Amino acid sequence: MATTEKGQYRPYSHARGVTVGSFRITANTPPTVQDDPGGIIASVARTGVGVYVITLKRRYARVHALGNNNSVAGLVTSVSATVPGGTVANTITLQIVNAAGAANDGAGSINTVAFYGYDS
Repeated sequence: MATTEKGQYRPYSHARGVTVGSFRITANTPPTVQDDPGGIIASVARTGVGVYVITLKRRYARVHALGNNNSVAGLVTSVSATVPGGTVANTITLQIVNAAGAANDGAGSINTVAFYGYDS
Protein backbone atom coordinates (compact mmCIF):
# COMPACT_ATOMS: atom_id res chain seq x y z
CA MET A 1 0.00 0.00 0.00
CA ALA A 2 1.00 3.57 -0.52
CA THR A 3 2.33 5.90 2.13
CA THR A 4 2.16 9.64 2.48
CA GLU A 5 5.22 11.83 2.06
CA LYS A 6 5.71 11.55 5.83
CA GLY A 7 5.71 7.74 5.65
CA GLN A 8 2.23 7.32 7.15
CA TYR A 9 0.16 4.36 6.00
CA ARG A 10 -2.56 5.24 3.49
CA PRO A 11 -5.16 2.45 3.21
CA TYR A 12 -6.21 3.40 -0.31
CA SER A 13 -4.15 4.62 -3.18
CA HIS A 14 -5.29 6.28 -6.39
CA ALA A 15 -2.70 7.00 -9.04
CA ARG A 16 -2.60 6.84 -12.82
CA GLY A 17 -6.26 5.88 -13.01
CA VAL A 18 -6.09 2.92 -10.61
CA THR A 19 -7.63 2.68 -7.13
CA VAL A 20 -6.08 -0.02 -4.92
CA GLY A 21 -7.12 -1.04 -1.42
CA SER A 22 -9.15 -3.50 0.61
CA PHE A 23 -12.31 -3.68 2.68
CA ARG A 24 -13.94 -6.17 5.06
CA ILE A 25 -17.53 -7.25 5.57
CA THR A 26 -19.06 -9.45 8.25
CA ALA A 27 -21.48 -12.07 6.93
CA ASN A 28 -24.55 -11.54 9.09
CA THR A 29 -28.23 -10.95 8.42
CA PRO A 30 -28.05 -8.14 7.51
CA PRO A 31 -24.37 -8.10 6.52
CA THR A 32 -22.27 -5.27 7.88
CA VAL A 33 -19.28 -3.34 6.58
CA GLN A 34 -16.56 -3.89 9.14
CA ASP A 35 -13.83 -1.84 7.52
CA ASP A 36 -13.93 0.42 4.45
CA PRO A 37 -11.04 2.87 4.79
CA GLY A 38 -11.48 4.26 1.28
CA GLY A 39 -15.23 4.78 1.64
CA ILE A 40 -15.93 2.98 -1.64
CA ILE A 41 -18.90 0.84 -0.51
CA ALA A 42 -22.38 2.25 -1.10
CA SER A 43 -24.23 -0.79 0.28
CA VAL A 44 -23.98 -4.49 1.02
CA ALA A 45 -26.88 -6.96 0.88
CA ARG A 46 -27.44 -10.68 1.34
CA THR A 47 -29.26 -11.94 -1.77
CA GLY A 48 -29.24 -15.69 -1.10
CA VAL A 49 -27.61 -18.40 0.98
CA GLY A 50 -23.99 -17.34 1.29
CA VAL A 51 -24.36 -14.67 -1.42
CA TYR A 52 -23.46 -11.07 -0.57
CA VAL A 53 -23.58 -8.23 -3.11
CA ILE A 54 -21.48 -5.13 -2.49
CA THR A 55 -22.43 -2.05 -4.49
CA LEU A 56 -19.65 0.46 -5.05
CA LYS A 57 -20.15 4.23 -4.80
CA ARG A 58 -18.10 4.89 -7.90
CA ARG A 59 -18.19 3.41 -11.38
CA TYR A 60 -14.98 1.95 -12.75
CA ALA A 61 -14.18 0.77 -16.27
CA ARG A 62 -12.73 -2.47 -14.83
CA VAL A 63 -12.77 -4.03 -11.37
CA HIS A 64 -10.61 -6.87 -10.08
CA ALA A 65 -11.22 -8.29 -6.63
CA LEU A 66 -9.88 -11.17 -4.55
CA GLY A 67 -11.65 -12.44 -1.43
CA ASN A 68 -10.64 -14.39 1.64
CA ASN A 69 -12.80 -15.77 4.45
CA ASN A 70 -10.41 -15.30 7.31
CA SER A 71 -12.33 -16.19 10.43
CA VAL A 72 -14.26 -19.48 10.03
CA ALA A 73 -12.32 -22.68 9.29
CA GLY A 74 -13.48 -24.69 6.30
CA LEU A 75 -15.24 -21.83 4.49
CA VAL A 76 -14.09 -20.43 1.17
CA THR A 77 -15.07 -17.09 -0.40
CA SER A 78 -15.21 -16.71 -4.16
CA VAL A 79 -15.50 -13.26 -5.69
CA SER A 80 -16.88 -11.94 -8.94
CA ALA A 81 -16.96 -8.33 -10.04
CA THR A 82 -19.53 -6.87 -12.41
CA VAL A 83 -18.76 -3.77 -14.44
CA PRO A 84 -21.87 -3.08 -16.51
CA GLY A 85 -20.83 0.37 -17.71
CA GLY A 86 -23.20 3.25 -18.34
CA THR A 87 -25.10 4.54 -15.35
CA VAL A 88 -25.38 1.20 -13.53
CA ALA A 89 -23.23 0.89 -10.41
CA ASN A 90 -20.36 -1.60 -10.19
CA THR A 91 -20.95 -4.54 -7.88
CA ILE A 92 -18.78 -7.18 -6.27
CA THR A 93 -20.46 -10.48 -5.38
CA LEU A 94 -19.11 -12.78 -2.66
CA GLN A 95 -20.18 -16.44 -2.60
CA ILE A 96 -19.32 -18.31 0.60
CA VAL A 97 -19.15 -22.12 0.41
CA ASN A 98 -18.04 -24.89 2.75
CA ALA A 99 -15.34 -27.49 2.02
CA ALA A 100 -17.87 -29.64 0.10
CA GLY A 101 -18.77 -26.69 -2.15
CA ALA A 102 -22.25 -26.16 -0.70
CA ALA A 103 -23.48 -22.60 -0.13
CA ASN A 104 -23.00 -21.47 3.46
CA ASP A 105 -24.08 -18.21 5.06
CA GLY A 106 -20.79 -17.97 6.90
CA ALA A 107 -22.65 -16.34 9.77
CA GLY A 108 -20.34 -13.99 11.61
CA SER A 109 -17.40 -14.69 9.33
CA ILE A 110 -15.19 -11.81 8.28
CA ASN A 111 -14.44 -11.58 4.58
CA THR A 112 -11.57 -9.44 3.35
CA VAL A 113 -11.60 -8.25 -0.26
CA ALA A 114 -8.57 -6.81 -2.04
CA PHE A 115 -9.80 -4.34 -4.61
CA TYR A 116 -8.42 -2.88 -7.84
CA GLY A 117 -10.56 -0.36 -9.74
CA TYR A 118 -9.45 0.96 -13.12
CA ASP A 119 -10.75 4.26 -14.54
CA SER A 120 -10.25 3.16 -18.15
